[in-house]
Amino acid sequence: MESINLAFDLPVIGLQHAVRLPWATLVPPNRRIAAILDNSGNTTSTGNLQSITVCTTLADALTKCQSGRGDYILVMSGHSENVAVTTMLDNMVNDTHILGVGDPRCDSGPTFRWTHASANWALNNKNCTIENLRLKLDGANNITEAISVSAAGVMIKGCWILLGSGASNDCAVAVDVESGADQFSFVGNLVRQTGGTTTAVVKLAAVVADLAVIGNDIQYIGSATTAGAIEISAAITQCMIKRNTISNEATNATTCIGATDVAATGHVEDNRYGIVVSGTASGEGFVGAGTTNLNLKHFNNYCTDSHGASGLLSPAAAS
Repeated sequence: MESINLAFDLPVIGLQHAVRLPWATLVPPNRRIAAILDNSGNTTSTGNLQSITVCTTLADALTKCQSGRGDYILVMSGHSENVAVTTMLDNMVNDTHILGVGDPRCDSGPTFRWTHASANWALNNKNCTIENLRLKLDGANNITEAISVSAAGVMIKGCWILLGSGASNDCAVAVDVESGADQFSFVGNLVRQTGGTTTAVVKLAAVVADLAVIGNDIQYIGSATTAGAIEISAAITQCMIKRNTISNEATNATTCIGATDVAATGHVEDNRYGIVVSGTASGEGFVGAGTTNLNLKHFNNYCTDSHGASGLLSPAAAS
C-alpha cells in the first residue's frame, strides 16, 4: 500500500478478495469493468475484453458506471487527454474506480494534462479511486487547484504527478482536501517538479477526519520559505502522515510539512525531510506555528539540510 503499484496487464475477474499482481489486477466479486478508455478508439489491445465499451473521453466513460457498484474504468496505456474545464468528472458516481494500465512513469502511460489555470477534477462522489495514472499539472501558469476532494473515502493512489515544468507551467495547489472529505487517502504516489513553484501538494484547510497521507515520494519546489508539500491549516483529526519522503528543492525553503496553530490531532511518523537551506535541521522539515493548539504527535521523523549528511530528528526529541 505504500509504494507505487503498476498494472502491467488487464484485470481479470477474481473469485476471492481483490489482489494486485505484477501481471494482472483481480477485480473483486460483484464488480465489473464498465468501460475501457482509449482515445485511439482501438479495441485490438484489449484482448478478451473487446466486448466492453471502448470510450475516447473520460467524461463519456463515466456515464457507463452505476452508482454503488464499484465499477472500474480501465485507462489504456497510450491514452491521453487534456483537462481544460472544471466539469470533466461531472458524470462520476459513487464507488467509481479509474485505473490506469501501464507504467505512469513512462510517457506512454495513461496521461491527463491540465491545460488551463482553472482546470479542475472535482472528486465529490464518495469511495472513488484514482489509481496508476500520469497526472501532468504543467499545461498552464499557476493552476489554482488541480484536484479538489469533498466526499468521503476518496483515494489517489500510485500515480505519477508532475507539479510543474517551468515558471509559466506549474500548479499552485495539486490536491485541495475540502469539507466532507473524511477518510481521504493519498498513498504511494510519485510527485515530481522540474520548474515553477508550488504552494501545496496536499492542502488541508478544512476540518476532516481520518486522513491518510502514506508512502509518497515528493520532490517539489516550494513557492515560499514555509510552503510545505503538506499544508495543515485546519483542525484535522486522527490523521496519519507517515513514511513519506519529501524534498523541498526551493533554495530558500525550510519546510516540507507546514502547520498553523490549530487543534489538529493524529500521528506524523517515520517521515524523511530534505531541504536546501543549511540551518538547524531539527527545527526544519516540519514547521509548526504556535504551541497552544498543535496536538499532532511526532515519532521518528528526520530532516537533512546538508549534502552528504544524514538527518536529525525533526521536530527535536522531547525531554
